[in-house]
Amino acid sequence: MRSIQNRLAAGLLLSLIILLLVQWFVVAVSIRHLSEQYISSRLMHTADVLVAAVTVNSPTDIALDDARLDPVF
Repeated sequence: MRSIQNRLAAGLLLSLIILLLVQWFVVAVSIRHLSEQYISSRLMHTADVLVAAVTVNSPTDIALDDARLDPVF
């Protein structure tokens, strides 16, 4: 028969393993979500800048206005 100390130690170990697995999952999902949000917002900003810089002179003449572009481009 196992002593109460051994049963408590096994329960604690099992609880810690479960807690660490849940924490790992939450952190991994949070990092992925934050990364996707950041990339999405940067792409939306870039698209807005490029659309604002487009000038249409005629249906066949489409150009980018260099003065309206960020220096990054």
